Amino acid sequence: MKSVWAAILLALLTIGGTVAAPAGIGQDGARQVRIGEARGENDQIIVPLEIDDLSKVVAIDLNLVFDSAAFAIAEVRKTDLLAGFFAIHNVVGDTLKIAIASAQEGKGSGAFIEIVVEGGEVPEFGLALVSLNGGLIPVAYEMAEEEEAPGDSTAVGMIFALPAALRLEQNFPNPFNAATIISFGLPERTHVRLAIFNVAGQRLRLLVDGERSAGGHEVVWDGRDDDGAPAASGAFFYQLQTESSIRVRRMLLLR
Repeated sequence: MKSVWAAILLALLTIGGTVAAPAGIGQDGARQVRIGEARGENDQIIVPLEIDDLSKVVAIDLNLVFDSAAFAIAEVRKTDLLAGFFAIHNVVGDTLKIAIASAQEGKGSGAFIEIVVEGGEVPEFGLALVSLNGGLIPVAYEMAEEEEAPGDSTAVGMIFALPAALRLEQNFPNPFNAATIISFGLPERTHVRLAIFNVAGQRLRLLVDGERSAGGHEVVWDGRDDDGAPAASGAFFYQLQTESSIRVRRMLLLR
């Protein structure tokens, strides 16, 4: 079962159709999330996920890619840094999805999640997606991209780098009812406009209009227009525009 707990929590924080950012959060000073140094513990290997500042954070979404044929994940557990947070995870193919949410803001820094792997060599994980508060808090991380190995081999390697080009992902869930998550990746810091349009080309909602750091980002659309009115069921387009490129995708809202 795919999880959207962070999106659900952010929908609960919605006021008048606009997702309310916690006080004091701006678009500068991105948080840093990284994969920490693995350590051995009995017959297991522990891989920590670390953050430099958990303050003002109430929701975290993570996608990590790995080679499921090389090792199995035995457990995904919270550290004391996430006391009071709810966390669930799911493995889909070569992707580990983790959703974390709380009604109270976090605080502190350091390891917040530990991935437990049974024995063997030190596992290799890559961060494919990191989102804090549904994209309201900027976050910087090394984005992993999959690359097909040369020749006839079907092996997959991981490159830990920023996206080489502008990326706009399909929203999730789709179709959706209450809220949906739109993910995008930037190769460099730039001005971004992310907007929702109906099939007549009329803009319904401006979700993002400002500078964003290089890396992965997530934004939640609650199915409402700029005035806070709920949009009717139907097809919509979401457009990501930077200073040099435009990307467009289609989504379906079902009331």
